Amino acid sequence: MRKNIHQNINGNTKNDLEHKVLSNETQDKSFRFATFTHIDFFLQDARMLLNNGFVVVLLGAVKENYSDNKSMLLFFSQNDSRLEACKDIIDRGQYFSFHPVLFKGNNLKSRFKRFGFLDYSTTESLLLKDEEQHIVKALLHLIAEESKNDADGMSADILFSYTELLLQHMNRFYQRWFNDRFEEICAIDREYQDLLIHTFKPNEKNTGRLPSLTVFARKLQLTSCYLNDISQIVSGQTAQERIEVKVIDAAKQLLASTNLSVAEVADRLGFSQPQSLNRLFKRKTQITPLEYRISIT
Repeated sequence: MRKNIHQNINGNTKNDLEHKVLSNETQDKSFRFATFTHIDFFLQDARMLLNNGFVVVLLGAVKENYSDNKSMLLFFSQNDSRLEACKDIIDRGQYFSFHPVLFKGNNLKSRFKRFGFLDYSTTESLLLKDEEQHIVKALLHLIAEESKNDADGMSADILFSYTELLLQHMNRFYQRWFNDRFEEICAIDREYQDLLIHTFKPNEKNTGRLPSLTVFARKLQLTSCYLNDISQIVSGQTAQERIEVKVIDAAKQLLASTNLSVAEVADRLGFSQPQSLNRLFKRKTQITPLEYRISIT
């Protein structure tokens, strides 16, 4: 039997709805929708859901000491370390969760991969404007209503469409947010560029392994996805692509100005295997490092 819960998408709920969900016989294990008035109730339920492989989508009102009358939309998946940070930021809100099995056949992982903001930290996440909150709440209302329907062969597709539409709107909101903060993200990008220049000096041997995007992001106290998106907006290249460009430039300088072998060049740049440099060089330039050296002599 379906659990009947009176739900008001604007946050005015009756009888304190903590831990109650909208569901039906067939969807009870794969889709849930609920509201909460205290963050501890959400965290308790979210931990259980995430441990069981669910994805949790939270629209949370942030605490007054964080920002006045603002909300965040956050997505959580299994083993997500960001969940506990909500306790210091979120006051109350609503959330829905779904198990990926509900949307099997929709290529969920590759579709979600297009949206880097899904993996932003809570401090990197945008605060929704009033009109953006209205759009998100309207979509959540549609999701809540659809989650009440008996499965008729169409509910899963409709719920997936609403969820993807929510992501598309969030993508637009983030574009607005980055435009509003363009000077700030340009400053971050300059810090990243300085790090790249400092790291890839051809005349200095790399004392460790080739730095990864994760290493650079950590130095800037950012997530890799956030740094990648900032780089794409400011330079037209992802942060990873810019690392590869710097590596190739440094390799070319060493090949042109020293007698180091290709293996020695790879070692100086921090590659654990010469073949890794060969593959990257060929992918970016269409020729091998040795062919490049021959072409300039």
